[in-house]
Amino acid sequence: MTRFAWALGVVGLVACSGDDEGSTTPDSGTTDGTGGGCANTISETFPADGDTDAFYRTNVEFTLLTAEASATIAVSGPGGDIAGSTVADGNSVVWTPTAALDPSTEYTATLSFSCDPASVSFTTSDVGTPAATSDINGSVYSLPLTEGRFVEPPGIGEIIGGLIAVTVLIETELAGSNLNMLGALALETDTNAQDMCTETIDFPAAADFSENPYFSVGPDDTVISVAGFEVAIDDLAISGAFSPSGDRIAGAALSGSIDTRPLVPLVAEGAGDSGVCDLVAGFGISCIDCSDGTGAYCLALVVEDMTAMLAAGTDLVPVTADDVLANPACDSATTP
Repeated sequence: MTRFAWALGVVGLVACSGDDEGSTTPDSGTTDGTGGGCANTISETFPADGDTDAFYRTNVEFTLLTAEASATIAVSGPGGDIAGSTVADGNSVVWTPTAALDPSTEYTATLSFSCDPASVSFTTSDVGTPAATSDINGSVYSLPLTEGRFVEPPGIGEIIGGLIAVTVLIETELAGSNLNMLGALALETDTNAQDMCTETIDFPAAADFSENPYFSVGPDDTVISVAGFEVAIDDLAISGAFSPSGDRIAGAALSGSIDTRPLVPLVAEGAGDSGVCDLVAGFGISCIDCSDGTGAYCLALVVEDMTAMLAAGTDLVPVTADDVLANPACDSATTP
């Protein structure tokens, strides 16, 4: 089994703690359960208070110690209130803007709940203005999969988030208002260099780039096969936006659901088809029905706020399974 096959599987089980992305000290006098008899607490915010590099398409999220269905969030900018909607889901209260925010602009988000209103301020990065197509056409970007904000599956990042450190290289090619992408695993020793002993990935479809600098592709069902190891991903969606200079992709996100059955030997040797689902159930995470109708063996996966940096001077070479087998430098039997 190749390292990339293993990574694709385990990424559905890996989450980062996100401790450096949230804030536990929003501007409020009574959010810590003291003063005025307030019994609730804000445990985290996203973006963090004082963040100066927020994505221009970001949501705003407050995480509470105790769920409050009636909590709401209002966001204001230099021109006043920003249109958006609030959804309270369990302990999370999430505000989604009606339209993208402006780049390089300061905003204030205020949570109204059972305590005194609490506010955080953040500033968007320069990403949001159109990117020069000459800077991104044929470029390669280095994307560390485990450095994003894992929204699904929740709550297990601190336990297994350090299991893998996988970086994927993505080459972009413009075709009118579409963006074609080719993916490859980077070497462990050099995240800007392609691992020639793993197959490259042809993404399921071209991404829509009509809203330069933003691109999106999917949702689309796909099966990624590496050296005979197949991982089915249902409703795979990928998005992000290029910086004005093309030096990075910001706000990269992916979502979908992964069939866990091929992953059982990796995390629950000797278990049945439900081995992975039984394991994550211990963390309060439930598998969902797979699209093939065979049962609840799939895990929802949502990763947001990843950044892919330009890998200058790198070009990807398409690699097939036959190429790997024919390469004497590769050992396809090696496991991670």
